Amino acid sequence: MKTLLVGILLVHSWYPIECCTDKDCRPVPCEQIEKLGDGFVWLEHSTKQKHYFPKNRLQPSQDDVCHVCVSPKTWPSGICLFVPWAI
Repeated sequence: MKTLLVGILLVHSWYPIECCTDKDCRPVPCEQIEKLGDGFVWLEHSTKQKHYFPKNRLQPSQDDVCHVCVSPKTWPSGICLFVPWAI
């Protein structure tokens, strides 16, 4: 079990500290992310809550998977969005 936890921690060790207050980041299916105006929206299926990410919070993914960092304590709730197609 300890080896598994270490492996999981290393996989996402590239999340910037400003994105992961209280470990708010996780991988999500890229199909759940939509372009909307000057930003992006992710629909959290478990809660049906929509999280908005302004364009300036978009970052390149380090592993070709989409990742979101969200918190109900911020506005907008999307802290960082990592996508493989970010420039």
